[in-house]
Amino acid sequence: MVHLIDKYKQERESVLIQENIQSSFYRFISKEPINYTLAGQEELANRGFKGETLSDSEIKILTSSSNKKNQIDNNIFKLIGLFLASSTSQELKKIVETKFDSSSMENQYILYKAFPLLFKERMANSAKGNNYSVIRHIFGEQINEEELKETINAMVISSLGLQELIILEDYIKQDIATTYNNLQPLDLVKQVIDNFPEAIKQIKSRRKGKDVFQFKDEYDVQDILYIMLKPIFPKMKAEDPIEKVGSTSTKIDLILREEKILIEVKMIKENDNDESKFIKQLKEDIQSYYVCQWMKHLVCFIYDPQDKTKDRTNFYDLNGIQTINGKTFEVDVIVLK
Repeated sequence: MVHLIDKYKQERESVLIQENIQSSFYRFISKEPINYTLAGQEELANRGFKGETLSDSEIKILTSSSNKKNQIDNNIFKLIGLFLASSTSQELKKIVETKFDSSSMENQYILYKAFPLLFKERMANSAKGNNYSVIRHIFGEQINEEELKETINAMVISSLGLQELIILEDYIKQDIATTYNNLQPLDLVKQVIDNFPEAIKQIKSRRKGKDVFQFKDEYDVQDILYIMLKPIFPKMKAEDPIEKVGSTSTKIDLILREEKILIEVKMIKENDNDESKFIKQLKEDIQSYYVCQWMKHLVCFIYDPQDKTKDRTNFYDLNGIQTINGKTFEVDVIVLK
């Protein structure tokens, strides 16, 4: 990742020191100022990137003949700028949409970046099954790790065009989007869980006239933890079933597939005597989770509001690296009251 970011920074600086229509587009999507003037049609497009609009007469001149339409279409960055400057023109909109349908995956992504409302759904559909693994990854498809790594490595050692730079930038942003205060996803998950008892005080003792939230079972804990984690990990899913192991079917409480993390939630209730049955349940769960071949971390959160646990080391003995049926993953057990 370090080499990838260095490559990205180097290529980004190279684009930003230029004064051309490509640089104007990149400055537009990066919200950087544009303080230069270009010539001819490119300056008309440049005005679009600056947030200015063309007059009706200027638009009419641009679209008055098939030859001029072809000139508009011959540079995708110029086309985007012209449409930004004249977005009410149905003629230009038709040219832009036709350009999307006839373009490479890289150029389709550029059009999507410029006009996300217009092309988001079409871009997502176009990405499905395409051999451009980085774009498929950006749109949430699960990509073989080796395939993705191979594609990224090829980008690092090559000279990037602006299209590839923007795709690489979005990949990096997505990959580090869940970092906060330099914490990695696993550390973030553990930090949220560690603060769970303090955070829920607000809903266990509410303002006058408001219903108090009661934690009756692990589903209540799971629902609140979901609410706490979902804004940080927007692709997180709840209660995903996994492949059966023998006759046993198991559901994962919370799944962060992109981060390769599973979260198992248990609650020791008032009528529970001790932790023994929960230890047994966790051991069984751990034995079944090896079927999730993409998983690297299993976090087990045991909420014990009545402080029923006699010896927490019985839980903590489950911590560490586990290898089951050839699958290796790390287990972290967190017990809180």
